[in-house]
Amino acid sequence: MSQINRNMVADDDDDDRYHDEVSCFERNSAKIIVIVFLTIVAIGSSTALTVVLIKQSQRHRAALAKKNTWSTRLKECAPILKVAGSIILTIIKVATSIILL
Repeated sequence: MSQINRNMVADDDDDDRYHDEVSCFERNSAKIIVIVFLTIVAIGSSTALTVVLIKQSQRHRAALAKKNTWSTRLKECAPILKVAGSIILTIIKVATSIILL
């Protein structure tokens, strides 16, 4: 009789461990989903900013052809790079805080 009771207690412990493992997996999968979502947002915003940069470059192509220097190109791209840098920095901070939770 005592052996049956021990087996029942052992089964209950296994169930508790199973539920703990499931909740741990669910917690980690939620973090991974959020990180993947933020990565997709970062890639999308970078792509959109690249398209804007290309359009802006096409408008100023004649000026850039005359002054083909890196400093001129950086001056043309500076506003877009400021926006992209702050967006990507914010996304990295959020992803880091999610990972550390």
